[in-house]
Amino acid sequence: MINVSRREKYAVAIAVIAVCILILVQYVITPFNKKRDRAGRSLKVKTEQLHEIKSLKSEYDTLFKEKSAGSRQFNRQNRNFNLFSFVNKTAKNAKLKDNTQYTKPSTKKIKDSPFIRSNVEIKFQAIDLKQLAPFIYSLENSSNGVYVKKMTVSRKNKSGLLDVVTLIETLEKKKE
Repeated sequence: MINVSRREKYAVAIAVIAVCILILVQYVITPFNKKRDRAGRSLKVKTEQLHEIKSLKSEYDTLFKEKSAGSRQFNRQNRNFNLFSFVNKTAKNAKLKDNTQYTKPSTKKIKDSPFIRSNVEIKFQAIDLKQLAPFIYSLENSSNGVYVKKMTVSRKNKSGLLDVVTLIETLEKKKE
């Protein structure tokens, strides 16, 4: 047998321990840490996805409630409702009929929908805000889902009277 001194035995033992520690680190601890890090990243991604799903669900619920409110609005709308005649009647009630220069109705079909978009463009000449405000209020507070989509106001002259072009819109069920 080989005679080995005590010092050499310690050196060999330390070398064997170092190799064992290196093997343990390389093949046990490092893979474990990598898997733990991967699991942590995966958990973070899944948590972010969960928050996004919750946000989308909240948005969906809000849109569903708005859709339900819109459906109730259409159910309240008179089946014989006509935007053109409604706007003319509202203008007459607001004492704007004599100041009306023109009224242009139009409709547009909405693709893949049971509704049509009805528009009426109406131009008033030489009116003041005291005449315009009740007209707009009556339009937008009706139960027919009518709203002002666009309004252009210009001052006629120094007298303070206004020329107003208003685009009024609503959705109506298609007539069958």
